[in-house]
Amino acid sequence: MTEDSKFLVRPLYLQVRDALVERIKDGRWKPGGGIPSEIDLYRDLGVSLGTLRKALGLLESEKLIVRQPGRGTFVRKMRAPQARLAVKTRRGRDAAPARGGAGVRRGASDAEGENAPAPFQVRPLYLQVRDALLERVKDGRWKPGGNIPSEIDLYQELGVSLGTLRKALSVLENEKLIVRQPGRGTFIRDFQRTSALGRLNPMRGADGAPVVGEVKKRKARIDSPSASEQAALRLRPGDQVVRIQQVRFHEQRPFAFELRCMPDRRFPGYVGRQEAPNEIEEIAQAWGVVLARAEAKVRVVTASTAATNALSLAERSQVLVMERLVFDTDDEPVEAMTASFDLRGEYCWLEMR
Repeated sequence: MTEDSKFLVRPLYLQVRDALVERIKDGRWKPGGGIPSEIDLYRDLGVSLGTLRKALGLLESEKLIVRQPGRGTFVRKMRAPQARLAVKTRRGRDAAPARGGAGVRRGASDAEGENAPAPFQVRPLYLQVRDALLERVKDGRWKPGGNIPSEIDLYQELGVSLGTLRKALSVLENEKLIVRQPGRGTFIRDFQRTSALGRLNPMRGADGAPVVGEVKKRKARIDSPSASEQAALRLRPGDQVVRIQQVRFHEQRPFAFELRCMPDRRFPGYVGRQEAPNEIEEIAQAWGVVLARAEAKVRVVTASTAATNALSLAERSQVLVMERLVFDTDDEPVEAMTASFDLRGEYCWLEMR
């Protein structure tokens, strides 16, 4: 959000109204022509009938559509030039209306190509609020470890109901981006603190606590990605990666051998930085990347030669291998990791819902 534009949430019925007006503007709904029934629009748009009817009522009051009992609803024919809909082209100029009414007539290539309008989407109001609050974390206005304004202050600023605001805050809490401390307030989670790590780490000790351990051996370099890394990380042609190899110790023994790969353009300067962080949560926070989720594959295999040597294992020992892909809040992959674990009482914890 910019400083000169206070956060605004456009009511859902107005979003629907806007989407329907676009169908008149771009010529899909012709002047004098009938529009789909309420039931067809309800199924197409995925909103409630009440919301749809409110949007249609607004279009009728704006003299853009006319209802004819027993026949249906039609786009109103515009007779006066001043009554036409102004249609902006992608170059920013007014487009001349098509002969016989409002709107512009699109060629087949325009309708089928990249200029075709995107399908109508309605993002729930609480998710719009969540997105707006998340931007304050991304752009640094809300600092890691710092507290955020009270619910009342946010309610008054954003102009949404308390219920909607609380639902948005609950989403951020479930995403582990904020933490509530009774009697103190709500804070942005700080991943520089050891207690905040483990969110994307499913390895647990006998006591059920995340096994973080200590990284004692680490190498980092810039490299070209393999074909599989390029696909997994959705890299652009010419992109390079930060390649990290590290050994994690737990209870004075080598516990995990990790091979990590991150897009260099997302984490510039990581290689060569003194005392660079080891955990992806800490790395992301230091580079202004907000993590959202991870997905992983876990299997038991014979240890590779590199893992055997790093973990001081006997030949042909079995290890637990986890292949993990981490995504940011824009659902862009930011790290691909393959880790081999020598389990001795530890376990991999999975939560299924």
